[in-house]
Amino acid sequence: MTGFGSVPDELNQVANSISDTAGRVAGLVWRGPSGDYGHADVQSCWGGFIEDARTRLESLRATAEEHGGGLVEAARRYLESEQDTGGVVASLHELVEGEAPVAGRRTHGIADVLGGGAN
Repeated sequence: MTGFGSVPDELNQVANSISDTAGRVAGLVWRGPSGDYGHADVQSCWGGFIEDARTRLESLRATAEEHGGGLVEAARRYLESEQDTGGVVASLHELVEGEAPVAGRRTHGIADVLGGGAN
């Protein structure tokens, strides 16, 4: 969970769902011709169709995995960006509240930074 909602969690969940779905489909048993269809060309065409379907399915699975990986990377970058932003906001808060060191001394607030506060 992040400060702005659960975007990275949702991205990871979708990536896992894509991977699970692609894996289930790729795991199906694709059987070629298993009998005498009365004509050798019918049997040959059926076998060609199954091989073509298997090849296309493998390509689809690879593409789905690639997209899932992209979602995982987007979630990682989102969290990284949010952590960086949180650090900047915390630093600004410390500066405004007079808790941040400025030129080797503690400040008394933003007025010191702007040159109007007491030493």
